Amino acid sequence: MNSTIQATRLNRFLSKAEARLGAWFDKLDRIQDREQHIVITGLSRSGKSMLFTALIAQLNQRVSSAHDPLPLLNAIPRERIEKVDLRTEFSGVSTFPFAENLIKLQKREWPKATDQVSAFRLTLWLKQSNIIKQKILGSKRLSLFFYDYPGEWLMDLPLQQLSYAQWSAQVFAQLASDPQSALSHDWLTELRRFDFDQTPNEMAFAKLVQAYQAYLIKAKAQGVSLLQPGALILPPPGLDWLNQTFCPLPNKILSDPSHPWTQKMMQNYARFVEGWVKPFRQEFFNQADKQVVLVDVLEGLSFGRDYLEEMKEAMSHLSSSFVYGKRKWYQRLGRKNKITQVGFVATKSDLIPRQERANLLRLLQALTQGIRTRLSDVPEVSFEHFLIASLISTQPEDQTVIYKDAQGQTLRQHFEPIPTQLQDLPLGEFYPRIQALPPKLESVHDWQSMGLDQLMDYFLKGALT
Repeated sequence: MNSTIQATRLNRFLSKAEARLGAWFDKLDRIQDREQHIVITGLSRSGKSMLFTALIAQLNQRVSSAHDPLPLLNAIPRERIEKVDLRTEFSGVSTFPFAENLIKLQKREWPKATDQVSAFRLTLWLKQSNIIKQKILGSKRLSLFFYDYPGEWLMDLPLQQLSYAQWSAQVFAQLASDPQSALSHDWLTELRRFDFDQTPNEMAFAKLVQAYQAYLIKAKAQGVSLLQPGALILPPPGLDWLNQTFCPLPNKILSDPSHPWTQKMMQNYARFVEGWVKPFRQEFFNQADKQVVLVDVLEGLSFGRDYLEEMKEAMSHLSSSFVYGKRKWYQRLGRKNKITQVGFVATKSDLIPRQERANLLRLLQALTQGIRTRLSDVPEVSFEHFLIASLISTQPEDQTVIYKDAQGQTLRQHFEPIPTQLQDLPLGEFYPRIQALPPKLESVHDWQSMGLDQLMDYFLKGALT
């Protein structure tokens, strides 16, 4: 009995000690210069590059001009900003093409899709919240780190948690379901006809993997999100085609671990995970403490319900690749972070009527339900949902959107009410997909965004107190 009481008292003492140490580290974090590692995770075509370009342009505007394009960004008041430093050169990655993107937009062309990793760091020097702190501590430095990378590569992160056999079985399950079942006929026909009695020599191996690659590229063009390996759609630099590429195998081959084709695919899969996926994750994602998940919900609506459901599944798979929760005080001594804030963002939200934005937000919440359920046992993680438009290119009116097409003609597009749940969208029903011309950008005042200030305010609250 006495030993039980002593153990209880010891546990209480240790809990209080841990709480005090955690509070001390929190205080230390607030006093020191802060680094915010915000990882932007978005599927292909979700608008990562435009978001980065808009953030750089508008944060620079906020400091250098009387015009404030981010009026709701309360976490970093304009009067506290002393200067802004933009660094776009990092070892091992390309310079983020901000100037190139801006030139394209001024020509009324959208920036090209991301095909390599690039990065930038935005550092803000800020005055302390009161004069005494300013005199004692000096200015506070807040560094925001961002990385841009092809969305195709993002879908390869979950492979680290799967064996080759598990991944192959998962792919065939997806191929049997819509929307992939309607697109995979050519690939499955090639697989049935393939002679697996031949040795996996270079020519035979290339023929099989290239057939799977052709399917992935075709499926991507048709709006499919859950495609692996993304490195076959957009090969990264240095990918060893013969030793690091692979494709799924039918169960009659895969069930025999000694089969030459099974061994070849398993070896290549292991080399790909060790030589590409793990370094990619460690370099660009292990330092993340906040996460923005970009979703082009409007693209899903333009392809139909099956594509929205598949998009939801893709995001749920992706969430398994990140570490969520609040770090203990002793974990802060290491370098690996945990994500404590997640913002789910529907991009290009200017392409629908203003009256439908509330419905779009609810549909976004429905799409992220799987991720939030998976993380429901991690109470330290907070979630918010946002609608943004990195650059507004339309004029909404009632249930109509007015915009200019690529030829500069003014068009009007009517929208039916957007469903708030996936099951509310009838199978076979589609929504229009607007391809709007960028607006004229003759001065900094012409750049109009929506929701960026609220998104950044969510992540930066508490960073300066």
